[in-house]
Amino acid sequence: MDDAKMIKSQIGGLALDVTTNSPVITISPIGSEKILPIWIGHYEAWAIGMEISGIASKRPLTHDLMFSIIKAMGGVVEKVEITALKEQT
Repeated sequence: MDDAKMIKSQIGGLALDVTTNSPVITISPIGSEKILPIWIGHYEAWAIGMEISGIASKRPLTHDLMFSIIKAMGGVVEKVEITALKEQT
């Protein structure tokens, strides 16, 4: 996607949808009250919750490994792009 069309956003929160018993992460454009809910898996919610809370796992999680590889190769994560939503995930 063209960077000019990208919308700078932030994590709004992490919750449990009681009707489906599925975790939901909300993403909000910075400076907006709009909310994009994305239903995610329980493991992903746990990992995101740990990261948001600043709690370190005793062993590296998948995202920790990827971060270490990117950093070791001199790279940086500049952006995350959501390209599609299928069946609310």
